[in-house]
Amino acid sequence: SGGHLNPAVTIALWLFACFPKQKVLPYIIAQFAGAFGGALLAYVLYSSLFTEFETAHHMVRGSVESLQLASIFSTYPAAALNVWQAALVEVVITSILMGMIMALTDDGNGI
Repeated sequence: SGGHLNPAVTIALWLFACFPKQKVLPYIIAQFAGAFGGALLAYVLYSSLFTEFETAHHMVRGSVESLQLASIFSTYPAAALNVWQAALVEVVITSILMGMIMALTDDGNGI
């Protein structure tokens, strides 16, 4: 479809699938802008619900307890994982994603 799900996909397609180099930076900027724009829109639309949730559960923004609500906008590693383990998880799942994308979009594989 030509969809680039995230910067890792864009960079991998540039390195391994002849994606034009001059399009890499604009795509990555657009991906980040889209992610932040989507998060901003979700925050604006649901801010009153966030406030109600914080009040009902006695949460203070910025506290460890508030990570439960903050996880709406991003993911956080499990407390049992250190930074390197979390990074390894990201590398593995991104590799699986890219393997699937490359396999499904390869014209020579007969799918």
